[in-house]
Amino acid sequence: PALAALQQMGCPRERLTSLPFFVPLPSVTRDFASPPSPLVFASSGRLWNEMKGHDLALAALAQAREATRREDFEYVIAGVGPDERNLRERAATLELTDHVRFAGFMQPSDLARLLSRAHVLLHPSRWDPYPVAVLEGMAAGLVVLGSDASGSVQDRIHDGENGFVHHAGDDIALAAHIAELLRNRARLGPMSAAARRTAEEWPVSRGVAIVKDALGAIRNTRAA
Repeated sequence: PALAALQQMGCPRERLTSLPFFVPLPSVTRDFASPPSPLVFASSGRLWNEMKGHDLALAALAQAREATRREDFEYVIAGVGPDERNLRERAATLELTDHVRFAGFMQPSDLARLLSRAHVLLHPSRWDPYPVAVLEGMAAGLVVLGSDASGSVQDRIHDGENGFVHHAGDDIALAAHIAELLRNRARLGPMSAAARRTAEEWPVSRGVAIVKDALGAIRNTRAA
């Protein structure tokens, strides 16, 4: 999305280089020999619905529960922000209070522990240039359900392989993806492994190489 915006402002494409975020790869041990119960969904980010769309996640969870009649799931929301009260009220209205936990601000070590016990990352942003939460989730082996308005979702998620992609703002499509995993938990193992493999293709060393190449190109241009 950033490159597209720069091109629209008149920057020549050949002068642009994507510099995505990179995250360290934690040790991951996941066992899906038996279907997990409860299925743990997680989100990480500022509680600001206009951007992050946590309200869409709640609406989709309620729809998926209705469609599947499954109650064995949990949704943990890490973060603080101006819409926390609104989200708590929304969860109560949707009768999700027993399924949703607001974890508040988390230190990186605490967030890592949350991701290690979760199975699915929900990231239904209405707009999000390049959310690191998606990369952190994939590095931890989570299946990502993300919107097409998120740059890292566009970059890294292959729909149906290492996650599912829905059109931004479409809680019905997100609900269908959630329902698929609630019903067919056997899909979690292969998709989790695929998410981790994708993360391993983008180590920090690759980011360093991209930056060095970009700086080298600038130096060569100036020298010429």
